[in-house]
Amino acid sequence: MIYAPTIVTLSEELGGALHGVAHITGGGILGNVVRLLPENLEAVIDMTSFETPEIFFEIQRRAR
Repeated sequence: MIYAPTIVTLSEELGGALHGVAHITGGGILGNVVRLLPENLEAVIDMTSFETPEIFFEIQRRAR
């Protein structure tokens, strides 16, 4: 899936408030978000603040 057009549209809609994007791959959210941040910053991610789409659990089940 090419998601660049969606990101450009989102950035335009946010009026420049979008400062970084991470393609979440094998390292997951925690392993990849750190690549966006300068060394003097850290991210606090509340994994309970959103629902994980069921498709990810299905992928995990089938990978076993």
